[in-house]
Amino acid sequence: MQTTKTILMFSVFSGTFYPLPENDIEVVNVGHLPLDKAPKNSCNKCYGRGYTTRDTQNLTYNPCACVLKNLNLKLLKKIEDKRSKLS
Repeated sequence: MQTTKTILMFSVFSGTFYPLPENDIEVVNVGHLPLDKAPKNSCNKCYGRGYTTRDTQNLTYNPCACVLKNLNLKLLKKIEDKRSKLS
């Protein structure tokens, strides 16, 4: 049985973290952020939830600074490049 590498993702629409197989990265929609690692529970702003507030007008969760610090920028650029080619 072959195991695939997973990437930790954060959804700004649901405020949750979820694993995504690396080969499915092309199907990620807007609002899903790839992370290098999960935020620490010792964060004084989000306590490990990943978001600080919820925007009730846009129905999104505002990511904490610790999530933004742990963004996987290489994967985010790869996702954006694929999106720009599609449009």
